[in-house]
Amino acid sequence: MNFSKYINLPYKHEGRDFDGVDCYGLLYLIYKNERNIILPEYNYPEEWAKIGYNYI
Repeated sequence: MNFSKYINLPYKHEGRDFDGVDCYGLLYLIYKNERNIILPEYNYPEEWAKIGYNYI
Protein backbone atom coordinates (compact mmCIF):
# COMPACT_ATOMS: atom_id res chain seq x y z
CA MET A 1 0.00 0.00 0.00
CA ASN A 2 1.17 3.46 -0.82
CA PHE A 3 -0.06 5.98 1.72
CA SER A 4 1.69 8.99 0.19
CA LYS A 5 -1.53 10.09 -1.53
CA TYR A 6 -3.07 10.67 1.89
CA ILE A 7 -0.36 13.07 3.08
CA ASN A 8 -1.21 16.78 3.05
CA LEU A 9 -4.92 16.32 2.44
CA PRO A 10 -6.73 19.50 3.47
CA TYR A 11 -8.88 19.57 6.57
CA LYS A 12 -12.62 19.66 5.97
CA HIS A 13 -15.19 19.21 8.72
CA GLU A 14 -16.96 15.88 8.10
CA GLY A 15 -14.83 15.42 4.96
CA ARG A 16 -14.69 11.92 3.49
CA ASP A 17 -12.85 12.35 0.19
CA PHE A 18 -9.68 13.73 -1.36
CA ASP A 19 -11.14 17.26 -1.35
CA GLY A 20 -10.76 17.27 2.43
CA VAL A 21 -10.96 15.04 5.49
CA ASP A 22 -11.26 15.24 9.23
CA CYS A 23 -9.68 12.66 11.58
CA TYR A 24 -12.38 10.05 11.05
CA GLY A 25 -12.58 10.92 7.37
CA LEU A 26 -8.93 10.04 6.88
CA LEU A 27 -9.47 6.57 8.32
CA TYR A 28 -12.69 6.22 6.34
CA LEU A 29 -10.92 7.12 3.09
CA ILE A 30 -7.98 4.77 3.69
CA TYR A 31 -10.18 1.81 4.58
CA LYS A 32 -12.45 2.50 1.60
CA ASN A 33 -9.69 2.86 -0.98
CA GLU A 34 -7.06 0.46 0.29
CA ARG A 35 -9.16 -2.37 1.75
CA ASN A 36 -12.57 -1.85 0.13
CA ILE A 37 -14.12 -1.63 3.60
CA ILE A 38 -16.82 0.96 4.23
CA LEU A 39 -16.70 2.10 7.84
CA PRO A 40 -20.02 3.03 9.46
CA GLU A 41 -20.96 6.67 9.20
CA TYR A 42 -22.15 8.67 12.15
CA ASN A 43 -23.67 12.09 12.77
CA TYR A 44 -21.32 14.14 14.85
CA PRO A 45 -23.31 15.82 17.63
CA GLU A 46 -25.96 13.10 17.74
CA GLU A 47 -23.34 10.40 18.32
CA TRP A 48 -21.29 12.19 20.95
CA ALA A 49 -21.67 10.82 24.44
CA LYS A 50 -22.98 13.22 27.02
CA ILE A 51 -20.86 12.96 30.14
CA GLY A 52 -20.77 14.86 33.35
CA TYR A 53 -18.03 17.20 34.43
CA ASN A 54 -16.71 14.60 36.90
CA TYR A 55 -15.78 12.26 34.03
CA ILE A 56 -13.60 14.74 32.18
